[in-house]
Amino acid sequence: MESQTELQSMKFQELLTKIGRKIRAHDVEIFINKLKVTERLPPSLLDDIDIRGKNSGLEFLKKLQKEGYLAKDNLDFLKELLLDIERQDLLQELLKFEKKIKTSSDVEGAVARETEGYNIPPPILDMITPGRPPYRDPRRPPTPPSPLYPPPESQIVKINVEGGFHDLSSFGVLLQVPPNAVTHPTEMICRKIYPDLLLCATEENETLVSFCVEFESTSLVQLQNPIIVTLAHSGPSKKEGYETIVKELRDSWKKWKQIKEIQEDYPLAHEHLNSAYICLEIMIGERKALAVVTRLITDTFEVTDKGCVVRSSVCEDVTLEFPEGAVDESSMGSLKLLLMPDHIDILDGMAAYPCPIILIDGFEGVNFATPVKIKLPHPYPEGYPTGNVRLLTKDAAHEWKDITNEVPCVETESFIELQVSHFSWLWAWTYEIPLTVASSFSRYLFKAPQDVCFAVFKKTELCSLLKAPQDVSFAVYTSLTMTLVCVPNHE
Repeated sequence: MESQTELQSMKFQELLTKIGRKIRAHDVEIFINKLKVTERLPPSLLDDIDIRGKNSGLEFLKKLQKEGYLAKDNLDFLKELLLDIERQDLLQELLKFEKKIKTSSDVEGAVARETEGYNIPPPILDMITPGRPPYRDPRRPPTPPSPLYPPPESQIVKINVEGGFHDLSSFGVLLQVPPNAVTHPTEMICRKIYPDLLLCATEENETLVSFCVEFESTSLVQLQNPIIVTLAHSGPSKKEGYETIVKELRDSWKKWKQIKEIQEDYPLAHEHLNSAYICLEIMIGERKALAVVTRLITDTFEVTDKGCVVRSSVCEDVTLEFPEGAVDESSMGSLKLLLMPDHIDILDGMAAYPCPIILIDGFEGVNFATPVKIKLPHPYPEGYPTGNVRLLTKDAAHEWKDITNEVPCVETESFIELQVSHFSWLWAWTYEIPLTVASSFSRYLFKAPQDVCFAVFKKTELCSLLKAPQDVSFAVYTSLTMTLVCVPNHE
């Protein structure tokens, strides 16, 4: 009679064979490229695998198993690989197998020996057997397993020669298919997928503000005209200092790329969406995913030895004035602003008034021969002259520190002017503010804002007030609970 361990090993081999045959050659290529870049496996182990072979997936898994990277009691490596290629179906088979391994314990075996010969109902057996899978009445349909990630929502869109409009607002998507886009009827699959299962769409200082939506044609079809896609998003507007862009990921690409959107109004979007939106044109062929991200608006500029004035496109009152001779050769730089509220309440009714945080890149290690003048709009002109302008900067440890006494500063009724010999992050305030308050406030501000909808729910709780021990029929609604929730507009 075969032991439990031998049976598990056989099941594990069957599982690997099943998964390996379902892994596509393109997936194997993604695996190998990632493992080479991260140096998690020796390159020599990967080089002799036939990436384009019919059974390359199975060959790949057998190679990993032979070298000791796969075992039935350590499946983390394979889980990560399946997450990389977004194969939730295969991942679920792996998780079910792992669960069976964990529940086949010595305790269960001991209980089975102790109860042998007794007719114990399965629900009772569940209670006395730790780790035993819950009993299921065979007359009821099975409950689907709880996945690591819910399966992606998908919808099939039928495209015909006449074209038409398709409302997929639950995916944050509207589709407008022009006439004669296809020569014969075809179908396209639209999926709402979890960003954790894809290459990251956002880079540093970017925030995802839409669903990640994937498009795939069910047949090889060449569109005659592009489809107009409208993506709902909850990104902030330019007045907050942010821009929203669309990024695309294709099967043949190794990273997300920014793509161009259509700069025009789309009347149908107002009727079907309750949020901001971006329109673009796409050609359905190769599978692709789309996402909207937001980031601070960046102004790029060039400074020559003749000097120049740089003006922010977000706030025209913010300027950088480079005098002639400040630099001895042409240099490229960029300017971003993190805008502020009108004032910050501190303690005991006291308030401080911040200027925008100035983020300048491209001049690392450069000391100007002549100081550069930075002009900022006065954050509290009604209180002029405050006589108490404070200047903060970030040090090498990325902590805010006070450099008021190190930088010449002039306060006028309309502006605050600074003169600097080199660039760093700069944050001017009127009135002194504790550095701990400034630090916590800046961390909050650097989380990109999103437009959201708020809702308030009222919940009443039923409480029994007994007039007598034998009287349980008298009840009143007493306590009132209010719950405030919010959700991004695109959802």
